[in-house]
Amino acid sequence: MKTRRQSAIRAILSERRVASQQELLRQLSDKGIPATQATVSRDLKELQITRVPVDGGGYRYIQQEDRPYLPSDRAVRAVRDCYASVTPAENLVVLKTLRGSAPAAGEALDSLRWPEIVGTVAGDDTVLIVTSDRQQARAVCDRLKEIGES
Repeated sequence: MKTRRQSAIRAILSERRVASQQELLRQLSDKGIPATQATVSRDLKELQITRVPVDGGGYRYIQQEDRPYLPSDRAVRAVRDCYASVTPAENLVVLKTLRGSAPAAGEALDSLRWPEIVGTVAGDDTVLIVTSDRQQARAVCDRLKEIGES
């Protein structure tokens, strides 16, 4: 049921402008999908759908791919909280973290969706960050130093 409901939410939002959860609940009901406001609220969060203001007043819900990415304060804090050091190595970046923190740091970096990062691999206290070239590795390294040392 959850998968069907979430698919319906995505379809509704791609077809029309929806301004409130109540309106979304009505749309789901029209499709024969019962839901509560709390359930829809959790679905929106899980699907990374947010409510944003629109020109001329009012609001609408948009899906993650419909909006420019803005770094998550939570993810940046997660990296900052476990940061120990960062070193570039060709097209790679080695992020040293506090012991046991690398998986959380790797996940936080993945959630930031920096275009320079191809992927991450996390151990216990080290995250290996893969980029396409030296220049991108240097850019990631600089950004991480800025975060870690702030």
